[in-house]
Order: sequence, then structure tokens, then C-alpha cells
Amino acid sequence: MASIPEKDFHIGGAYQDEQTKVYFEDLNLDNATFYGKVKTEEFLKGKRFLLSTSVTESFGMSIGEGMAMGLTPLVHAWPGADMLWPKECIWKTFDELKDIKSLDPKWCRKWVEDRYPMDKCINEVIELLGV
Repeated sequence: MASIPEKDFHIGGAYQDEQTKVYFEDLNLDNATFYGKVKTEEFLKGKRFLLSTSVTESFGMSIGEGMAMGLTPLVHAWPGADMLWPKECIWKTFDELKDIKSLDPKWCRKWVEDRYPMDKCINEVIELLGV
């Protein structure tokens, strides 16, 4: 965040451990606002991008929620990210991150609807459970 001072960062969610909290508080970034626990839909309204910096993500529900609301995801290249999310939104370096352009919000929503429709997800869970 410090390397992209021209951008404002809005960070939602509770800290998962004290070490991370101390680290971020010590950064004292002028371009970052921490909100703590948020209601996802309200928090994402009016935003254009969703930045996911995880290095070990399971699925990335917040990425899907953001795309469903029309946000362009900026997904760190954790192993398997390119199998779940649009390749043009995956980044490894800050230069790659800076080069990602905002996508059409309608395209983002449709991408999630086509890839992860509710009935397909429910059927796959049922199949996994052997019901």
C-alpha cells in the first residue's frame, strides 16, 4: 500500500491475530483506512476493486462476492488462483498489480454467475456429501 500512495485502501475485517494488528498499526499508512468487522455488501458498495493479498487461499469467497457486485478482483497468485479466477486479474509483482485495469462491472458479475451458479454449487456439495 505504501508503494502505491496515489491509491486509497479500505480494509475491512477483523484481525486474525495480534501480530498482524500490531504490524498494520505500526505502518501508519496515510492511504489506508481500517474498518474492522464489516457487512460485506455495505462495505463493497461504491468500490471498483477488491484486493486479495492472501498467499494461501481456499476459494476466496470475498473475491466472488466482490465480482458479483461488479468489482474487479486483484488476486495475488497463490497456487491455484488461476484455476478459480480470471487470469487477467492475477498478479505476482506490484508492477503487475498496478497494470490491471478496471473491468466492466457487468462482465465481472456475469463471469461469477456463469462460473459459479447456485444450482451447480449446491449439486456439487450434495455430490461430495454422497447424499
